[in-house]
Amino acid sequence: MNSKDVKHVHHIQPKYLIGVDNSTDNLTPPISVALHAALHEDLYEHLGNTEDWIAWKSLLGQSLHGCPFTPEVLAKMSKAKLGKTLTQEHKNKLKGNKGALGYKHTVEEKRK
Repeated sequence: MNSKDVKHVHHIQPKYLIGVDNSTDNLTPPISVALHAALHEDLYEHLGNTEDWIAWKSLLGQSLHGCPFTPEVLAKMSKAKLGKTLTQEHKNKLKGNKGALGYKHTVEEKRK
């Protein structure tokens, strides 16, 4: 599948503002990854929330170097992962990603 064919949905009202929302009423129709990144960039520029900065850069495949991590954000990220286990489907998806779950980078990849 071409990466241009990948579609995402975006929470219209960020979960960090409204809490957990499992309904589909707060989701956009499927959008491109580039548009999804642009929406998070806009949210970051207007609200200054670190989660949007991370989403924006990650969606574009950019380095998170220089991320404005504050102790509060680090604690929130840690708490969000606490006690969660991955589904087998999620583990299988991660296995396809380089750099995940013990993937060993080649010398050429390390030089990039």
